[in-house]
Amino acid sequence: MGWSRLILAGLLMGLCLEEAVAAADPEDMSVPLSLRATLMSLRDPGRSSKPGNFDPSDTIRLREADPRMMDVKHQLRDWVEARLAAAGRDADPAALARQLNADLQAADLFCEAQAGGPDRCPDDGGFWSGVGFLAPVRLEPVADGALLVLRTGIGIRCGTDDSAYAYQWRDGARRRLWQSEQDIQLGKPYLPQTLQSVQISAPDPATRARLMLTLGHQSWCSSNWYPVYIRLWQVADSGVTSLVDEAPDAYLARHDIPILGRLTSTEATVEFSAGGFDEATLFHGAVRHYRIDGGTVTRIGPAALTPRDFAQEWVKIAWPEALRWAAPNVNVANLQAWRKKWGKDGALGEVAATRHCRADPELWQVEANFADTAPDLGQTYFLVRWRKPDRLQMVDILSAPRADCDEADEAADRERSLFTPREWGTRSSVLDKKPRPVSQAGLPCSGKAYCLPAMAPRRRRRAFSLMKPSASFWL
Repeated sequence: MGWSRLILAGLLMGLCLEEAVAAADPEDMSVPLSLRATLMSLRDPGRSSKPGNFDPSDTIRLREADPRMMDVKHQLRDWVEARLAAAGRDADPAALARQLNADLQAADLFCEAQAGGPDRCPDDGGFWSGVGFLAPVRLEPVADGALLVLRTGIGIRCGTDDSAYAYQWRDGARRRLWQSEQDIQLGKPYLPQTLQSVQISAPDPATRARLMLTLGHQSWCSSNWYPVYIRLWQVADSGVTSLVDEAPDAYLARHDIPILGRLTSTEATVEFSAGGFDEATLFHGAVRHYRIDGGTVTRIGPAALTPRDFAQEWVKIAWPEALRWAAPNVNVANLQAWRKKWGKDGALGEVAATRHCRADPELWQVEANFADTAPDLGQTYFLVRWRKPDRLQMVDILSAPRADCDEADEAADRERSLFTPREWGTRSSVLDKKPRPVSQAGLPCSGKAYCLPAMAPRRRRRAFSLMKPSASFWL
């Protein structure tokens, strides 16, 4: 079963529009005893089991998940909503979040013990567990303060399972208009999400509908190769509609933040590091760019920002959709024949430096040697048209180099991004020799793209766990 189908099976989009938030009993604003009791029951040490290799078909066991955790999610959500209602429209979200977290800390619901006690979610041979504990809640005003987003997290083995809820003030009350949760049911796939961002667009001028984008990823104590989650909804007076629900495989440790995005009322742009065929890095920069027209979503360019990255992304786009990313008048039969040899699993190859073609100022050649892993593919040459800054198309795939494609072009292989280095975090790339501070603006390349700081020579990398900085693993 594919990741996308698994996620559709596990995603709750509980979408009762305009659900009014009930006010709390002013005599009792403390953390509910039922919430604390449920969490305490989950801390039973007898429940713990030594996890083995990550198995997406058995994540209930490996994540020490329990259907009672759904009760925890809703008990926590309902308590926060009651506090929101009691606080009124003009409450300061940051101050309220601090008070909520202070109350949760006083109720002994965080891994960090009170009064400087020990961490109750210790690293157990590289596999740590937060089962029975909560992550701090977050309240974030968005859309110029018109909406409020609540983010919560419950502890599981090797991470947290995050949920998000959005509220608007209407008819004298704060009303929940959208939520995103991962369901936990025995016998069903469980794919917890670590949320990186929740974005909400301004209302469409014509329909007043908003777009809502969540970006997140799967995680585990070892390795950094897990799917990222790209989910897009349209929220209108008539209801909530899921527009995009994708989970491409990704490398999570290339940057401090594994996935970034931007959202307007008509477009969503997402960038991350996808798995690729370059055996020296195993990943490439990938872009998902969607145009939304009413309830119709169309993926548009760019798909990547350099010829090397585009070639690695193009081979993963399903046929015949890949033809949308090909140049006019291409040899369709040749591209299709090569894609049949590429197959479903693809291959790894040694990728040489990208070359510019002298006879065509917009043409570059990407060379990949698959002889060791896929003899039928052998030496392969991708011809890519690049109209800078970010319009790339597949022109042809050859088994011999084109004679005029012999100009060295180091800039063509430079790491590029639609986001600044600071947006990605202080470490610009795992290929850097060491972490270092970077400027806000980055290095301008052309158009809207940024050139990230120059990378160190390609080599095998040590990847650090996103969850526990002390844990490290060789890929």
